Amino acid sequence: MTIAQPFIGMHRYTGQPISGRDAIVQGIHDILTTRIGSRRMRPRYGSRLPEMVDLPFNGGLKSAMQAEIAEALNAPHNWSPLLTEPLVRVKRVTLRSIVDGRFDFVIDAEINGEAALIEVAL
Repeated sequence: MTIAQPFIGMHRYTGQPISGRDAIVQGIHDILTTRIGSRRMRPRYGSRLPEMVDLPFNGGLKSAMQAEIAEALNAPHNWSPLLTEPLVRVKRVTLRSIVDGRFDFVIDAEINGEAALIEVAL
């Protein structure tokens, strides 16, 4: 899928316009940190990652987090209601590091059909 116009959004902290990859990466972070059911008009939007925050870390949780990231980002309902397909197609999710309770993931994906490595800290 290609987008005729650049994906445009607003930076969550500065309010400045952002577009392209920056807007998509911000959207990814928003999807992953939003609890499913917390948006009244979009009850399926988000992921189950917020429910995993206080669980003890082990190999099972690592796998569950990686699977949840892929599932949430590949779900069309998590992207704009105007799109029929997700902007991002996840191929692989890798946990790169855990530092002071922060999880750093690398997402190997396609954005508009182009290969991309996306780094996300949660």
